[in-house]
Amino acid sequence: MNGSVIDSYQLSSLIELTSNLADDSMHADLSSQKILLNAVNKLLWTLNFDYCLMIDNEEHIDCLYGEDDRHLKETIELLPIKELKNNTVVLINKVQYYLIYQVLPLEQDKTHTLVFLQQGHAFNSSSLIIIELFSAAVKRLLITKAEEHKRLKLKK
Repeated sequence: MNGSVIDSYQLSSLIELTSNLADDSMHADLSSQKILLNAVNKLLWTLNFDYCLMIDNEEHIDCLYGEDDRHLKETIELLPIKELKNNTVVLINKVQYYLIYQVLPLEQDKTHTLVFLQQGHAFNSSSLIIIELFSAAVKRLLITKAEEHKRLKLKK
């Protein structure tokens, strides 16, 4: 696989993944968290990473993939993530990880930040593209679920 472009396997996997996200977002009984956990696990078929975290507006951190480690969360809480460049090296538990992130701007000044950590080597340019596309699908999912929640609230 060339590091600068997405190969056909990655592209077809990403299309299937975003299609599944869209289908799952229409199910009222599935929470956004459950859909994201499934999607991140499927993303591993396309992209290698050690951790995926989601940080909400209130700085609450959910570990979507990887061992749910208190020290990891504490380290991430201290980082000025939105000021870092992608592929910044961070030290967690004396181990070097490369960090990339995507900020998902939502409605009314709300944001979620997806953080991916990979040990050993930097994310290549095709990985960055895949994460950008995946993040766009996640943003749409979060907006759809929020709108559905508002609609159900008004209906009641």
